[in-house]
Amino acid sequence: MGYWIQERWVWQLQWRRNWFEWERNKEQSLMDDLRNVILHKNHQDSWIWLLEAIEMFSVNSTYNHITTHRSGAEMDSKFKQIWKTRVPPKVQIFVWRLLHKGIPTVENLLKRNIVLGSQELLCVFCKTEVESTPHIICSCPLADAIWKQWLRAIDSPAPLPHLIEQHFCFIPASLESKSEVEKWRVIWSATSWCIWRHRNACVFDGEIFNLDKLNKEVLFFAWSWLNILHKSFNYTFSQWSINPGQCIRG
Repeated sequence: MGYWIQERWVWQLQWRRNWFEWERNKEQSLMDDLRNVILHKNHQDSWIWLLEAIEMFSVNSTYNHITTHRSGAEMDSKFKQIWKTRVPPKVQIFVWRLLHKGIPTVENLLKRNIVLGSQELLCVFCKTEVESTPHIICSCPLADAIWKQWLRAIDSPAPLPHLIEQHFCFIPASLESKSEVEKWRVIWSATSWCIWRHRNACVFDGEIFNLDKLNKEVLFFAWSWLNILHKSFNYTFSQWSINPGQCIRG
């Protein structure tokens, strides 16, 4: 970790692996920050959090610091909809990771120099393209079929974007009220989350893509979250399953 030379502390960090090329700037930035810290040999260390007046850590201060130090593109107000969408926190976190290219798709694993076999590179659903975030969620023909079913349910057939950020921001033209848009956000989150869960089941458990099973999961989770977290949503699962479009507009 380091050692003292008289009254001066010298950092000597040891890492478990060699740095990737794209990580070297981050290492240098870390070392620059550490060199700005003055350590005193005979003083006891203690933790303080500079982002709060009481010098104690809080999630809110961390979030505010991160968001205010991002570029304008990253701070797009539409991305704030992630945390406003009424779904479980674990799903909000998943969507956040999804939009920030943080889920372990094949493409992301390759960027981290993780070696995969030739049979592991292709999308586990369609087996025609290398798996990437926009492909597995948006443009894979089998995943796209699920999104098109939802668009038909709300009488809004339209081509969907193939970029994940644009796909998230897309609002079907037939949805006009704030309540309808909020329900669509829940459906989008449920669909994306279920697609990824189904992908993992195919990759790790050897399951075969099953559109009917996936549709039922999306219907169930979307209904569950709408039923629990939206007070104005008063439909039974039977009503929802038969005509989700009417329930969205209701």
